[in-house]
Amino acid sequence: MFNKNTTPVRKYIAFEFLINFNRTMKKLFSKPFKIFLLLVTLLATAEISYINQWINPHSGTFDKLNPESEIAPGGKRKTILVLGDEISANPQSYVAMLRKNHPDYRIINGSVPNTGAIEASFIGEKLIKEYDPDILVYQMNPANDLYDLRKGQDLSEANLVGSVTNLLTDKVRILNYIFYTLSRTATEMGGNAFAALEPQNLIQNQNISFKPLTGKSFEKQNGLVENSTLLKSGRNIDFEEALTRLNTLFCWLKKGATVLFLITPHCSWIDKYYVDNMLKAGNFVSNDFANYSGTYPIIKKIKEYSFSLQKVKIVDPTLMLRFYDIPEKRLFNISSSDMNKYGHEVLASTLSGYIRQTF
Repeated sequence: MFNKNTTPVRKYIAFEFLINFNRTMKKLFSKPFKIFLLLVTLLATAEISYINQWINPHSGTFDKLNPESEIAPGGKRKTILVLGDEISANPQSYVAMLRKNHPDYRIINGSVPNTGAIEASFIGEKLIKEYDPDILVYQMNPANDLYDLRKGQDLSEANLVGSVTNLLTDKVRILNYIFYTLSRTATEMGGNAFAALEPQNLIQNQNISFKPLTGKSFEKQNGLVENSTLLKSGRNIDFEEALTRLNTLFCWLKKGATVLFLITPHCSWIDKYYVDNMLKAGNFVSNDFANYSGTYPIIKKIKEYSFSLQKVKIVDPTLMLRFYDIPEKRLFNISSSDMNKYGHEVLASTLSGYIRQTF
């Protein structure tokens, strides 16, 4: 028969077991959990500080791009602020050429490599408040900007480790900066003999068979350029987010300011020569993209978007680059989409026309 006096004993034994189990778990996991909590706290603090620009790891880049004569108070000179990625964040880029062409303007280069609309939303906001520009040049590198928004967590786009890393860096911008810095350092240490080689520096009619270190010498992810240009595979949603962020950024400008929305084309937009080089490098290019004619969907989307700021002018230098890009004088490097000195000259010339028309 059941002895009701055993019930308290059983309860006591069960209670004692739970206490001992809890103590054991605390001994086993308290230290790792505390370390994990500390790391999360440090990461959250760094992220908040980065987004609010209380810490700025890009200050060294800003100092290299801007001589004292430019960042000093402008006086009577009107101010042009440039925001962009690695295309603009180059001491010899079109920005330096604009300074020579327009000495009556104070031109501030706030560009940062490997950034897009997300970083522009907080880096650009601070610079707009600090320098109060009359003209904002926002340079968009379509594929890179959309990759910056979403690197791809699908296993068809990346392996498991890559998918987790992409998810974290998409959501935590300070991690994105850290991973990019490590990746760039590794790439520079590895080297690439053809990365900066321009076709016009080769012996005439010399056929060269190059094999880059990876199949991503033209794009960070296979299909990225095509999907971004044609707004396929979810890139239409990414681009809508990018435009929304930029629209918010432009609203920080003072009344009467002008935005020159500069779209820097991928080399595959310019000539079949570059498309063929992409294929040689192992990148995916469909026939639809290779043979596309007319205005690209991404350009149409920008032109059709209703910005809150009235003075937003779309600067698309694609036709100018196509005109000047010839076999004897290419505007992009041979095994990457990096624009060379001649390409930057075309960008500077195109922008100069818009700057003269602004005032």
